[in-house]
Amino acid sequence: MSIAGVYGQGPEGVRRFARGLTLPFPLLADPDRAAIRRYGVYVRANFESWNIARPSVFLVDPGGRIRFISVGSHQRDWPDSGDLLAIIDGAYG
Repeated sequence: MSIAGVYGQGPEGVRRFARGLTLPFPLLADPDRAAIRRYGVYVRANFESWNIARPSVFLVDPGGRIRFISVGSHQRDWPDSGDLLAIIDGAYG
């Protein structure tokens, strides 16, 4: 199993975001927003943001099947980490 974070920013923006964080997975830059558009979470503009992605989690298995989707309704709407770990353990454990 592999885990990666994808951010709709250039490499420098991702580096600034990750500065001081200790993450057990890589953060990938998506400067042209191709990945976030393909997954349908791109936001051109709304009341709290522009040109970014909705906070989203997609768990994709090694065969390329999406096993779990969470798309937040606002920028602080993320699924619980414990719930995500339980889903990962169930799908891959």
